[in-house]
Amino acid sequence: MRKKVVVFLVVVVVLLIGSFIFPSRYLRSANAEAALRPMDVGSLPPLLRVSRLQGADQSNRTLHMSIGLALRHQDQLSALLQSLYDPSSPSYHQYLTPGEFAQRFGPTVEQRQAIIDYVTRQGFTVTQTYPGLVDFSVSES
Repeated sequence: MRKKVVVFLVVVVVLLIGSFIFPSRYLRSANAEAALRPMDVGSLPPLLRVSRLQGADQSNRTLHMSIGLALRHQDQLSALLQSLYDPSSPSYHQYLTPGEFAQRFGPTVEQRQAIIDYVTRQGFTVTQTYPGLVDFSVSES
């Protein structure tokens, strides 16, 4: 009986000590995960708010960024992917070319242009566009 009480007390002490040590490790990973979540348009990610430029020359900096546009018709894309690998389907191994894929599932020209217009209105310079991506930058002088 006495041995059980000692074992119980040791377990309680270990759990109490562990509750002070382990949560700090888990909290850091939870904070990092929250900091990497996608943000709404126009908001500043938490990691960017606390970042600092390293190095001596801070007078001429250029920030390069990209916006990825979402695919359209997700339900049709899922159905196509299933049929591509179903031997009983007429679409079995009938793969799309990159152009066909972009035409059917990629963002529209209007969607891409809306992003370009928004980025330009915010004072950024569009450096390159792709079917599903807009690269842009801003210089600080």
